[in-house]
Amino acid sequence: MKLIRRERLGEQLFELLRRNILSGQIPVGRRLVQGEFAAETGVSRLPVRDALKRLTPRTSSRVMNSAATP
Repeated sequence: MKLIRRERLGEQLFELLRRNILSGQIPVGRRLVQGEFAAETGVSRLPVRDALKRLTPRTSSRVMNSAATP
């Protein structure tokens, strides 16, 4: 029997964000807001926050929560 690796939701969201940024589906300079991305993907904010935190050191992205003002 082959073992299946269960990825955490944050890992899946990180990969989704990374692919979308690299492919240009998320435009350069777009502000990524936790609450908006959570609503778009249908998940809670906690795994979104984890994914964005992981993404931020690799890019020049700024992470903002829903209540943040520019």
